[in-house]
Amino acid sequence: MGKISVNTDTDIDINYRGVPEHFYPLSVTLKEFYWSNGTPTNNGHLKMDNKGLAGHTGLDVNLNNITVAFTFPSVPNGLILYYGEYGGNISVEVNGDLKNVQNFADINGAVIGGVNISITNVVGQKGVLNLLGAINSFSIGGQELWIDHVCPRK
Repeated sequence: MGKISVNTDTDIDINYRGVPEHFYPLSVTLKEFYWSNGTPTNNGHLKMDNKGLAGHTGLDVNLNNITVAFTFPSVPNGLILYYGEYGGNISVEVNGDLKNVQNFADINGAVIGGVNISITNVVGQKGVLNLLGAINSFSIGGQELWIDHVCPRK
């Protein structure tokens, strides 16, 4: 669909102060989303807002029937992101291994693409997705999904 680069100081909290320089520049590619029945769609949208629906401060990214794929200049050994899930299915792809599930709880404790996945519920529909292991590729998509504070870790 398209590719955007993320600026640390002015854009969404995908890069933030404190992330080691070897993760810059981080770029995001927009891709088609797969509904729970496996049907792909490219009629989704990505929107930024400040409603706090992902559970972190500043701007959130609302994904509605769209997937974002993150490209890292070096391979992180972990990643966290804050999320708010408010309906529909989600898809998480790590190292080419795609899981299409109804809720983040469905992947808690799973291994996807050789990476350990854990979920921490924060409050209500908000939580933190934690990946531990070498991440060569990562994408996430959803229907009524908000994400924020995407932080690769060395």
